[in-house]
Amino acid sequence: MTATNWTERDEAGERHRGLVVEVALDAAGPDDAVRRGFGSASATLALLSFGSAAAVGPLRPFVAYAQRDDDGCDVAQFDEWPLEPHARRMVKKEQMQALIGKFNSLSEDDRGRVFRGLDWYRKALGETNVFDRFGAAWIGLEALNPRLRARGNLPTTRQIACKNCGTISEVPDVTGTMDLVARRFGEEEASHMRRFRQAFMHSTRPLNEIEDDARRATKTAVESLRFGLLELLNVSVEEETLLLQATPMRLPERNHVRYSYWMRPLRIATVPIGQACPRIGMRSFTAERTQEMEGRTKEHVVHELELLDFKGEIPHGLDFNVAIPSADPDDKGRKFEMSKFEVISKDTGEVMGEAKITRIEPANDPESGDAPPTGPGTESGALA
Repeated sequence: MTATNWTERDEAGERHRGLVVEVALDAAGPDDAVRRGFGSASATLALLSFGSAAAVGPLRPFVAYAQRDDDGCDVAQFDEWPLEPHARRMVKKEQMQALIGKFNSLSEDDRGRVFRGLDWYRKALGETNVFDRFGAAWIGLEALNPRLRARGNLPTTRQIACKNCGTISEVPDVTGTMDLVARRFGEEEASHMRRFRQAFMHSTRPLNEIEDDARRATKTAVESLRFGLLELLNVSVEEETLLLQATPMRLPERNHVRYSYWMRPLRIATVPIGQACPRIGMRSFTAERTQEMEGRTKEHVVHELELLDFKGEIPHGLDFNVAIPSADPDDKGRKFEMSKFEVISKDTGEVMGEAKITRIEPANDPESGDAPPTGPGTESGALA
């Protein structure tokens, strides 16, 4: 693995951006390489952070090459649109009045635990990495556990049997939390979250092996924390449905773009270390933003791409995916559409061909492990 400085330019000139961690491994393809590469890259950043006692931000995938048996490499490249995020969720007066009224009427025993749970719920929604999000949600559930256990008159331990001899033992347990999950989501989901928590928090399995489990368990943990808070706030089922139910919305982020393509005759052994690697880069970018009815914003985006640091070809065009992590998932009117995609000559400007436009399917956010909402905006692009 090699870590190199990365630079980019803004209005003031060149600036240092951070680190690029390069990982070489055996994988089934670009997606598998990205998934498995996170573990090695994370270990590198953790060592750098510990050695220098400095904070390091979350990992983001940049580019993955998978060498083909016939010729060249399959490439998965990740980027962001240079548009500032503008998605927002409006505060509803009725919801906040109900919530604050419930909080103010709490007993002293409940208030501290609920406040701690609220704080960890906020932190869970702000985490971009799925494992970090689970950790925050679980700590919040731990904070609520004593009060949930007391309300249900539940034991403080559970019985487990030794796998070797069958001896029954009593062990401390978060019985309030697990009862909450089982009541809200069923015994199977509670067992799944318990198994994932064991593997994750006790490091019994590599992270890349439990990533799929992480998405499922994290969704359950965040929703369980919300339900637990509603119960301790003494919110009735009717109030829960009418006032305080919502789909979690993430922090505003730029839209994530993924390009998948075939570079020929690229060979992995010839890919240079650092930022001068074969890739697609932004040649130009323009956008218009207009305000629509009911506070909605419409953007028309046009960007041109070009090959950088590569003299070969892309035989069959691009697969193009956009993830929109900032969109309000409760906004049914949001949409994204791609209207045109042309291949043009960099030297002459001649249109060489037009790509077929198909519906853009939801793309997993490789950093978070989630599937942010995507759907039909207006966008046109050109590859020069």
